[in-house]
Amino acid sequence: MAKIDIGEDKNEIVPDKHPLSKSLSIFTDDLPKTQEDAVAEVRKNIWTHWINSEPLLSAHIEDDGRSSIFFINNDEIKNKIILLDICDFTLLPCRRSSRYVKEWYRRYSSAGLVVIGIHTPFYEFAKDRRIVEALLYAMDIQYPVVMDNDYLYWKAFDNRFWPRRVLIDSKGKTHADFVGEGAYPEFEKKMQDLLRALSPGLPCPPILKPMRDVDDETASAAQTTSEIFLGTKYKQRLGNKAVPLRPNEEFLFTDETSDSLIPDVPYFKGAWSLHSDHMEVYVPVDPKRAHKGEHSVTIQFTGTDVFLVAKTKSKILGDPTQSVKLNFLINGKPLAEENFGEDISYGDTYRPQLIVRDPRLFHAVSKLDYGTHRFTVIVDPEGPDTAEIYAFFFDSLTQS
Repeated sequence: MAKIDIGEDKNEIVPDKHPLSKSLSIFTDDLPKTQEDAVAEVRKNIWTHWINSEPLLSAHIEDDGRSSIFFINNDEIKNKIILLDICDFTLLPCRRSSRYVKEWYRRYSSAGLVVIGIHTPFYEFAKDRRIVEALLYAMDIQYPVVMDNDYLYWKAFDNRFWPRRVLIDSKGKTHADFVGEGAYPEFEKKMQDLLRALSPGLPCPPILKPMRDVDDETASAAQTTSEIFLGTKYKQRLGNKAVPLRPNEEFLFTDETSDSLIPDVPYFKGAWSLHSDHMEVYVPVDPKRAHKGEHSVTIQFTGTDVFLVAKTKSKILGDPTQSVKLNFLINGKPLAEENFGEDISYGDTYRPQLIVRDPRLFHAVSKLDYGTHRFTVIVDPEGPDTAEIYAFFFDSLTQS
């Protein structure tokens, strides 16, 4: 199954080699010397990291690099089964996986399951609590979420992946550890077994059916274009013959979107600048120097749906950022209303538009006939405000 992988692959439903510590230790001489005072001090220091809950866990990195995750002793954790979901809610694979996590929370929280989302940011903007809270509200995530902005939990698990699900008991023993999407039935079955061990005879519902056809591992999955991350650190291939060699400077891409495109590769047109984790429409402070032509990206992809991660930025230091409009074409024609993604609406000129300001994942195109399509996003910068595009995600959203 699809996953975001920045290291060695690992998919398993087996005990983990790094059990969580059962109780909180006294970390340094600066902390109080009693267990109760240490717990109170840690809670106070990490309180703002938690959303939907008081602090339940604490992560710590020793000076020698050793790392640990500690339960903060309270009734929320004792004699429970804990599901830790390491993710970034701005990434599509994490959001797809979180649909199952959210349903498991609804099904089993009253039976002894504690769900904790560990939001480890993939992008710098994903460290903003305001943005994450808005995402959780839009996704109706009600279980506890901890902001892992310093990658303490990430390092404690020796993690390299988004998403990752870890199932543990209140003694810190790991019973299931799975990287990426998939294995939902096996994971839920293990969850039910652990809950029944806590409460013999516990009635459990039938295992959740796949929420998408591609989640059914007994069926043949349709091929879908993999995610595309822009920026120098991802070394994404571009379809253009001439590409920028230096970051942060204006580069004028010529239109190379002929009848034959290299599949799954972005083609840029107009004035853009290259950055470490995104591409930005180049808008000079002096409007007389602005490029008068079109700023666009075209990708020939396979699937039914298109998502993109984007945000806006003002070129004038200190000015508040305003929204920027993005327009879309599918196979050279304006996006039809029946194929609007959740974030598309008609603009003033009755063209399908996406209004971008705050950074997040946007759903642009939906419910195309499965196959190969040509997708074009046209950026319409206004004044000193420009658009930054970070990534494209593609999906085949036929439902079971």
